[in-house]
Amino acid sequence: MTFHEALVQRFGVTRVRLEAALAALTTFKVGGPAQWLLETTSSDEVLDALRLAHQSSIPVTMLGGAAAGWSKWGRIASAWTRR
Repeated sequence: MTFHEALVQRFGVTRVRLEAALAALTTFKVGGPAQWLLETTSSDEVLDALRLAHQSSIPVTMLGGAAAGWSKWGRIASAWTRR
């Protein structure tokens, strides 16, 4: 199973975005595309996503909600790139 297939199996096809523009998610509206993007809603989801990435040797960049004051868990977007 590929990393993409594992993400879709765990989180659903509607939550896993490919080549997602990051600018709309950042305070200063900057950022290029992420090969995969997943917005998690709990710490368990963050851990599950990190485990899947680790199993596939995919580097992860975590984007957090520090400047925006989002919900209890924050709006955590996990962006993966292989470039």
